[in-house]
Amino acid sequence: MFCKYAEKQLTKEHPDCRLILVSLDPVTRRSGDTELIYILDFLKMLWNGDVF
Repeated sequence: MFCKYAEKQLTKEHPDCRLILVSLDPVTRRSGDTELIYILDFLKMLWNGDVF
């Protein structure tokens, strides 16, 4: 599981970053500031240039 401390530190050091967690869960959703993206959806987004 993603560490909340690490998430806080990352957003503190990089306030404009996009928090993405790639998951095997087929439901893409948002939890707080973190986007939980199904791996196949993430790969499609990456291929299309939608991630960055």
